[in-house]
Amino acid sequence: MPRDQSGASGKRSRASTPDSARKRLLECLSQRSSWNGLELFEWFVDDLLARWGAPGFAARMPDGTQAALKAAIAAYQDAITLHEPFYDLLGPVIMDLRSTGTKSRLGSFYTPWHLARCMATMSMGGSPTARTDEIRLMRATDPCLGSGVMMLALACEICLQHGPASLRQWSFSGCDIDRLACRAAAVQFLANCSVHNLPVGEVLVLCGNSLIDDEDKEVIVHATAPGVAPDVAPDDCARAIVRFATSDPRFPQQRDQLSLFDVGDGLVSR
Repeated sequence: MPRDQSGASGKRSRASTPDSARKRLLECLSQRSSWNGLELFEWFVDDLLARWGAPGFAARMPDGTQAALKAAIAAYQDAITLHEPFYDLLGPVIMDLRSTGTKSRLGSFYTPWHLARCMATMSMGGSPTARTDEIRLMRATDPCLGSGVMMLALACEICLQHGPASLRQWSFSGCDIDRLACRAAAVQFLANCSVHNLPVGEVLVLCGNSLIDDEDKEVIVHATAPGVAPDVAPDDCARAIVRFATSDPRFPQQRDQLSLFDVGDGLVSR
């Protein structure tokens, strides 16, 4: 997690509980009268992605927003530290900042964390956690990514059940039509890897319509752990997500109603 080194204005005030840290983050993004909370949130996620070197993102802190955004980054770092790894902090923040009408129009009603953890446990089933094949990564994908809660819950489950080192064997990918939610998902994965020092094999976040095959998907972030070379290109992964989302018969794996995201050896048939 990028840390501010600017002196007194960048000092962090540690919250005493996870809930208070999360509330402080929301307060930092909604206390300014000159900008609405969603504007600040967009600058917040873009600034973090820019600090991590994500292509196409630039730090944007308009005059008068620096103090609020720096406080939000410090509050977010506190909250990550105080929660279990990969806890979905930003999904509820987006829900709080968006109006009821906007949420209805976008259909953005995110899955609560405890339900996502339950779904992650059921979807994992007997998935292997140790690979004899060191070339291919285990892959999980969500065609309706939102803030990343399902992928984050799976990463948390793997980490707690099988140890942090097992995350290096996994690739997490997802796509969503909501660009702000995609950026939040990317930030959540990168921030948790940084703050908790967790070596996730690969993270790929795409923005676009998972139901349209011939649409170019925007790569929000594509990151790998040191020494891990991805074996599937982002374009191939995007096409596989479309096949998964549309139940294309070319996609070989079967799903039931509990499988809101897919877990398997590979997204692309070889």
